[in-house]
Amino acid sequence: MSETKEINETMNGEQADPKLRKKILDTLDNQSAINIQMNFWFNEMMKYHGVSYSEYRIIRLLTKYPDGVEPSVIADKLAILRQTVTNMVDNLQSSFLVERIPHPADRRRIYVILTAEGKALADTLIEEMAKVQTDVLSRFTTEEMLEYLEIRTKIIEYTESEIKRRYIEEDKE
Repeated sequence: MSETKEINETMNGEQADPKLRKKILDTLDNQSAINIQMNFWFNEMMKYHGVSYSEYRIIRLLTKYPDGVEPSVIADKLAILRQTVTNMVDNLQSSFLVERIPHPADRRRIYVILTAEGKALADTLIEEMAKVQTDVLSRFTTEEMLEYLEIRTKIIEYTESEIKRRYIEEDKE
């Protein structure tokens, strides 16, 4: 079956309304738009506290490492480029929210740790974020949230499967 015919059919082989089909394809193609929009609003929220949403994510992560963590770990855990982490840690350090401390065993390496000010801000931001998320999610029924999670999981699984089938497994042949 050609790709065009596959697109013309939707789930379970049912014929889709052309406008609905386009809307579905646009949604799948623009999933990252949701993240972009959410990041915009979370940035607006964080601006009030003098940090960006990305910096908040670092601050939140650092609360899980009270003895500090290497910048490379921050980059890996948050899927951020290492150079970007360096720049964000610079900004946070200039705001006295984090400090760089020597690695206990290797003086070529450093740890990033929250300062007292950083810990206080982290507590405030995490509590505030939890309230916002709770308020937003309270507008959905349990059934709606379960359906959303199920659909989201399926989209990720099916996308992974299709990409592997078309590109990764094809390379092995």
